[in-house]
Amino acid sequence: MFDCCLFDPFTRTNAAIKTRDYKYLVEQMRAGDVPVLPVELVARQPYKTIFTEGKTLRQLESDGLKSATKAIENANRFAESVVGFIMEREG
Repeated sequence: MFDCCLFDPFTRTNAAIKTRDYKYLVEQMRAGDVPVLPVELVARQPYKTIFTEGKTLRQLESDGLKSATKAIENANRFAESVVGFIMEREG
């Protein structure tokens, strides 16, 4: 394991708007040397739909839900960011 914590409150963020509170939180974490992932998990409808329909993002994409493609891309980038963070710390 690594001896560093990761604080990432940036899940379900708004893709279009960064609020004043959001910017303040980022600033405070950086000032405190708290690691922050470079990728946010953006609030997207497909993340809700996977629970209501009991399907994966890939299944929703196959069903023609166009926004599922962006959700998949975002989830992949987020996962890569988490793995990269862990690998860096365990290096």
